[in-house]
Amino acid sequence: MQKAQHAEKELQPQIDLITHIEAIVQEAEKQTKEQYVSGTKAEKLRGIQDYRNFEKQLMRNEESIHAQLGFGKSMNSKDNVDSAGNIDYFNDFDLLKKKRGEE
Repeated sequence: MQKAQHAEKELQPQIDLITHIEAIVQEAEKQTKEQYVSGTKAEKLRGIQDYRNFEKQLMRNEESIHAQLGFGKSMNSKDNVDSAGNIDYFNDFDLLKKKRGEE
C-alpha cells in the first residue's frame, strides 16, 4: 500500500507537467489560428511595400553616414570580419581617428 502511495506521489509531478505543457500547446494553437484567420491575402500584403521603402531609407542613411566617416570600404572588407561574421569595429575607430587627425 505504501509502494502504491509512493508511486502516486512520484507520478503526480510528471502528470502536472504534462498537463501544463498541453495547456500551453493548446493556447499557442489557438493564437496561431487567430492570426491566420483574420484578413484576406491583399490585407496581409498591404504593408509590405511601405516596410520595404522604410528599410531602403534606413540602408541609405546608414551608407551615407559610413561614406561621410570614410567607413565605406573598410566596412565591406573581409579584414574587419571574423570567422563568425562579426564586424571588428575597433579598426573602424582607428580609421576615424586617422581621418580626424588625432593619431
